[in-house]
Parts: sequence; C-alpha cells; structure tokens
Amino acid sequence: KLLDDPVRAVRIQAASVLSAVPDQGLAQDRVPAFRTAYDELLKYLHYQADLSTGALMLADHYTRVGELEQAEHHYRRTLKMDRQANYARLQLARLYNAQGRNPEALAVLDEASMVDPENARIPYDKALLYAELDRMDDALNAFTEADRLKLESDRLYVNLSALHQ
Repeated sequence: KLLDDPVRAVRIQAASVLSAVPDQGLAQDRVPAFRTAYDELLKYLHYQADLSTGALMLADHYTRVGELEQAEHHYRRTLKMDRQANYARLQLARLYNAQGRNPEALAVLDEASMVDPENARIPYDKALLYAELDRMDDALNAFTEADRLKLESDRLYVNLSALHQ
C-alpha cells in the first residue's frame, strides 16, 4: 500500500526499504508499483547528488542494491566534494573489503585516520582487515588503539581476547 501512497516521500521511502528485495520477493501485482516508486527514488537520489550528502546517499543506495561500481563511484564523488566525509571513507573501505580489495581498504582507512585521528572505529576496522590478512601483530596494535580511543563495542574485547590466546 505504501508504494501507492499519495505522498511522494512515503513512496520513495517504501521503495528504498524494498530496493534490496529482488522482484521475485514481491507479490507480482506489486512489482509495477514498486518499479514506479523505485524510479521516483532514483530520480530523487540523483537530483540530490550534486551535494556531498546526496552523493553519499546515492552511494549507500547502490551499496544496498549490490551495484558496487556505482557505489564506489559515488563514495569517491562524495570525497571529492567533502574531504572531511569520513563516513564515506569507512563505507568505501567496507566496500573494498567485501570485494577482497583489502590493501585499498587499508589505504582508505589510513586517509580516514589522518582526517579524524580520534575516531575509534577506524583502528577497529583496520584491525579486522589486518586479521583477515593474517597480520596479527598489526591487528593487536589496532585493536589496542581502538580500546585506547574508547570504542564501545563488546566485539572489540572478544577480538582482543582471541588475539591474546
């Protein structure tokens, strides 16, 4: 019903929520309404994309629907528009990691550290990457740095404990 709502913002939000669901996950009679609302969503996102926050929203959308080349493009566009947009760097690093591009992910996280050295999430994400690369000493150092910066995460302590065994 929300896909047919008279309020455009409601239709757009419904399409956004459903965008990660394959067409076969929708009732056949809802697919045309979804496609119409999805087109409205894309127009809305592209209209906003000349601003860094809009490019970031578009990148997140493309990540959610699995269009990773488009996602990467728009995360990079965000960073060209706003060099301080560390959320875009963290998301880009996660995207690279999901593609097995861990050296690139680490480079992006290094950039993020320079922009915001007090962000505890950055060394934590780096530690996870180091662990994937079997660089356990680097992982331990990065987890320790995340702890020093007071990352509030039970997973941090689970990972630190695992490395100390």
